[in-house]
Amino acid sequence: MKKKLLLLLSALLLSFSWYLYAAGPLTTDYGNNDYIGNWGKLKLVGTQLSSASGNPIQLKGWSTHGWQFSNVKKVTFDSKAGFMGMKSFGANVARIAAYMSPDDDVTDETVADMVEWVKRCMAWTYELGMYCIVDYHVHDPGFPTYYLKDGTLGRDAEDFFRKICSEVVEKGYNHVLYEICNEPSGKSIPVLGGVSAKQTWSDVKTYAERILPIIETNDPNAVVIVGVPQACLRLDVAAADQISTGLDSELNIMYTFHFYACSHLTQFNNYLKTYSSQVPVFATEWSVTDADGSGNLCYENATAFTDYCRDNRISWCSWSWCAKNEKSAAVKASSRVNETYEYTESDLTDVGSFVKGKLQESAPSSLSTVKNIKFGIYPNPAKDGVFNISLEDNALTSVVISSVQGKIVYSSVIEGGDITSVNANLNSGVYIVTLKNNNGIATQKLVVE
Repeated sequence: MKKKLLLLLSALLLSFSWYLYAAGPLTTDYGNNDYIGNWGKLKLVGTQLSSASGNPIQLKGWSTHGWQFSNVKKVTFDSKAGFMGMKSFGANVARIAAYMSPDDDVTDETVADMVEWVKRCMAWTYELGMYCIVDYHVHDPGFPTYYLKDGTLGRDAEDFFRKICSEVVEKGYNHVLYEICNEPSGKSIPVLGGVSAKQTWSDVKTYAERILPIIETNDPNAVVIVGVPQACLRLDVAAADQISTGLDSELNIMYTFHFYACSHLTQFNNYLKTYSSQVPVFATEWSVTDADGSGNLCYENATAFTDYCRDNRISWCSWSWCAKNEKSAAVKASSRVNETYEYTESDLTDVGSFVKGKLQESAPSSLSTVKNIKFGIYPNPAKDGVFNISLEDNALTSVVISSVQGKIVYSSVIEGGDITSVNANLNSGVYIVTLKNNNGIATQKLVVE
């Protein structure tokens, strides 16, 4: 009787815990929405980014450009007004791109200024009820371990994340996500032509082993986004060799995908569509342009990408919120922005207006309705975590089982169109079962006796 009562209480908490985070309904009056108040500290439920109460959500916003560049108008993202502008157009997240590469006009001495800017951005987004991604922005040299300086201050990744995490703890922030290595490319001056994606991924994992414990010690339930090889395209390599944080870890690990509509249509079809059902993905950078932020404008490809992200609740940030004279910039270089500026539609470039439309697009009301993927679980309640899955879709499908706190306790891949027996060896409790394939995604509650 006691065990059944505990199971009932767990189920009730799962159903009603969202009330703890409600801060009023989200509306199309974007500037007044309190996303943090509504969703709380984010976590993963299976492969899906979710609210503190376990409801699936999609973050959408812009990434900043590099704060230190003299040819980029800093005021678009070095003032609260800049972030208010983003939010007024529908953004619920801002990615803070802290450039660290030696060729990007930042020195070991000016990294301290970069850290203070990141802290300002964290404060502004928190005050506005938006989420923010702290992005350690490295792409050349393309090996993240270059930034492990073993205690030497300046351009040291460990020192950077200690300072950022210390600020999170001191201010009590619950809205910060960490992107620990942007665009590992496997290229550097001594390595002409670069190395393989697997070698690059090995370097990323070595780097992650040093950075993740720093974040976990200070922000143990954080969402951490890890860059994948070939400048955040090769999800296949990460899916085949995922980062393990240990059984006691409560970190939520996601992987990046970057999409530039005129350059990456093949990678979108081959990697994102295939592996987003197997690993948690956050598209932290995308634009309508070529990969260099300029060149052509490929709206049809961009629409295909954003439609897929919408239908599968994949979060994204568009490149970039700045007034630089390049095609991917969201704000016109002619705009006279300042620290008290109120942004209007006339300030947006053609690309900025396109992204604004995608920000304001409604997501599906429930993951279980996306493209009507259907599956059944029986028996439910199950004994010892042994149950059957009946899936109508005749497709390769990932199965992820998570606790109600969002911790993944089981994962596998099954063939659809048949009945599959699962022996997950689970303790008594309430779990979330997530099935995801190229046709959609759905979740169900599982009770284990």
